[in-house]
Amino acid sequence: MISGLGLMEEYQLLKESQEGFEGLWNKAANVNSELRQTSSATASRRELGCIVKYFCNDIVHVQ
Repeated sequence: MISGLGLMEEYQLLKESQEGFEGLWNKAANVNSELRQTSSATASRRELGCIVKYFCNDIVHVQ
């Protein structure tokens, strides 16, 4: 997570970056991979949940 930013701000930055939604998808995959490797990943789980939630909201708004 980018330090000093809330999850929504970080999501917006990722979405607007050159990588766009592909970057978000890769980040979610990386976080998910980290979750499988550690048992104490509450922050990462929350981060992944927020990425998925915002991603789904964007898809709904586009349609």
